[in-house]
Amino acid sequence: MVRSEKEPGGTIVGLASLTHGVSINHSANRSFPFEAAVHLALGHTLISEPLRPLHGLEPGKDYFEVSSPVELCYVLQHMERHPGSTQLMAYRGRGKASYFLAGAVFAAALRATGWDAQIPNEPSRPRA
Repeated sequence: MVRSEKEPGGTIVGLASLTHGVSINHSANRSFPFEAAVHLALGHTLISEPLRPLHGLEPGKDYFEVSSPVELCYVLQHMERHPGSTQLMAYRGRGKASYFLAGAVFAAALRATGWDAQIPNEPSRPRA
């Protein structure tokens, strides 16, 4: 079980020490699970049921997609035997997750509306 204590920077202690995460959607609502987004954003190797919508993620390249408990066990056994073998997958998943961070989304929305104010971490853009 992951404890919910927080580090000074705000990261949950238990999640910061993980290298991979499992996201199984228990509800009948088949939306993109919040847990999957958290694991991707933290740079963990994600193991999940089929994600819908994909949000640009590619199963087998950005995350492991499993559809049965047996497949989940195979993936976990592989990761236990070869712990570093999924670093590239975690890196790709983290890169795709960065497209959907709040700062990136809001900056794109402001640019689309022609907002000419300075966007943090973005160079100033002249109004067209």
